[in-house]
Amino acid sequence: HLPPVSLGDLGRTLVSPRHLTALLFTCCFVGPTYIVYTYISPLLETRMGFGRDGITLYLLSCGAGAVIGNLIGGRLTDRIGPARTLALLAVVQCGLLPVFSFLPLPVWLLFVVGFTWSAFGWSFNAPQQLRLITLDPGRASVLLALNAGAIWGLDSLGLAAGASLLLAIAVLALGESLARRAAPDGFSR
Repeated sequence: HLPPVSLGDLGRTLVSPRHLTALLFTCCFVGPTYIVYTYISPLLETRMGFGRDGITLYLLSCGAGAVIGNLIGGRLTDRIGPARTLALLAVVQCGLLPVFSFLPLPVWLLFVVGFTWSAFGWSFNAPQQLRLITLDPGRASVLLALNAGAIWGLDSLGLAAGASLLLAIAVLALGESLARRAAPDGFSR
């Protein structure tokens, strides 16, 4: 049972770099999965020649991977801790997601990749939630609610796109700042 929170708790959490950085990991981990998943049907249709039944079977295997992944995430977290589990999951996803750019593959290999991608992707929830709870037990309710909100759904696509553009602006500003520092005369290009 988590204690009720106030708007002040929310406000203090939203201005804390420590909390926001921990929550940003959720967006950075989940976002790339949605990039591929959003286009998985047309990708499988055009690059693998799958029809409706092939796509359905593929998504079913991904669903089975998701069930297994929820179990794996908890067990890995118990064994090696939340941060190490999340790092492992991110590294595995870094290796798997680019495979979708190299289709077509043998069908059996595509199903193995999809099952594994889904399993390691859905292993994310338990370690991230434990990480947030242990980060600040007093604000666990707020952190868990914000974490759930960081996992994009259809209603959040516009907000996620806007947030991505804010990140793009920050990266542009950082790049320009670094370029000005490196310019011998101090002037921008």
